[in-house]
Amino acid sequence: MVNPLNTPLPEYLQFFLNNTLQYTKFLFDRCKEQDDSTIKTETAKRLRYALRALEGSLAAINPLESADKNTVEFISNQGLLVELQLAQMLRIQGFEEQAQDMDQKAYQCILQMNENKLNIHVFQPVVNVISYRANHTQDNKKLINIFNEVSPLIQVLSPIDDKTNAKYDVHKLLIFNYAIIGTRTLDPALMTKGLNILVKHLPDERKTFIEQGMAQMDIIDYPQPIRDVMETFYLQYATSKVLH
Repeated sequence: MVNPLNTPLPEYLQFFLNNTLQYTKFLFDRCKEQDDSTIKTETAKRLRYALRALEGSLAAINPLESADKNTVEFISNQGLLVELQLAQMLRIQGFEEQAQDMDQKAYQCILQMNENKLNIHVFQPVVNVISYRANHTQDNKKLINIFNEVSPLIQVLSPIDDKTNAKYDVHKLLIFNYAIIGTRTLDPALMTKGLNILVKHLPDERKTFIEQGMAQMDIIDYPQPIRDVMETFYLQYATSKVLH
């Protein structure tokens, strides 16, 4: 395997790629040792293909020259594609803790990519991390931190009108989680921000989502300011408009 530390890539990317390559080697070595049929699955094939593509790109970098922005962006997204298949393979093998660890490292890489104004093509690790973190806390401050941390990534999402696009379901889950976390912060401003993103990006999904959100207001006994925000969106997007 190519060692990213021998390449002039940003430190955060080298850290992410080295961990990804090490975990991949560990997984394939384990499968070979145990003659595990998992190594023959479609996920394993996709992982090998993505890995070969990444290693080819790393090998093509001149270690004596600085990597330009386009190269860093391309290799970053290749690394994220490897991690996507790797995390799935780890979960199939029962290594949930390691899969979560890799998703977290991918998430941190994505945050750094966004700070450096690189285009991001893989958002599944973001969905995995924020949903896991949100599902394991009831603390408002922690939920606010999650919401604010992921907000810059939400801002760079492009609306996807074609539901057959492979990215659509991932973007939908990310936006759903964003709106739910915004509501759970119990901050009306953050809740409004999350729902505004939802109605903008998911016009075909917003009515059902807001109807379900309205029903949750009584089940969970949300405070009145949060109920008021949900009612505003419900009246605007989930009720029939009748002309008098």
